[in-house]
Amino acid sequence: MDLQRVRLSRFAKASNPVEYQASAAVAVLLRPEDASVLLVKRRVDERDPWSGQIAFPGGRFRPEDECLAETIRRELYEEVGLHLETDVELLGSLDPITPSNAPSMRVMPYVGLIRGDFRIRLGPELAAYLWTPLASLKRRVGVVFANGRRDVITVPIYLTGSEVIWGLTANILRRVFEILEPVT
Repeated sequence: MDLQRVRLSRFAKASNPVEYQASAAVAVLLRPEDASVLLVKRRVDERDPWSGQIAFPGGRFRPEDECLAETIRRELYEEVGLHLETDVELLGSLDPITPSNAPSMRVMPYVGLIRGDFRIRLGPELAAYLWTPLASLKRRVGVVFANGRRDVITVPIYLTGSEVIWGLTANILRRVFEILEPVT
């Protein structure tokens, strides 16, 4: 994982939410001892455009957040009970990305490594969490049909158990794999 830390640190960069005009942040958290990534399953809620989907912990910027790093600090605690200062070594951020179902939103993926002992505690927006080895996700790339804005389109997916990872989360995972390619 030390080589992965070096590669991720080199590609992750200090970010400025004004520069990117990002309106949300997610945390791509890796567990160093087994190169697993933390994923969460959102509760089913008809008001949530990502209802029931597998995602990274994170959420929208709020006026009380001073910056997107504050957003990720708040969301990590609210969603999975992790303290950014003690449970995570934050390496930086990847370039922001726009979800296809919310074209006005820019999401900043922050990359970090889990430190020491911690306990995941799910918040009310989530139904479950899972640690998934990156190597197993990489081997299970496939394609499904999803409704686009106008037509049915094919989209890349990753499978973990019976869960399908697609959309924004799959696109962020693809970026992580591109960075780690020589390592994983």
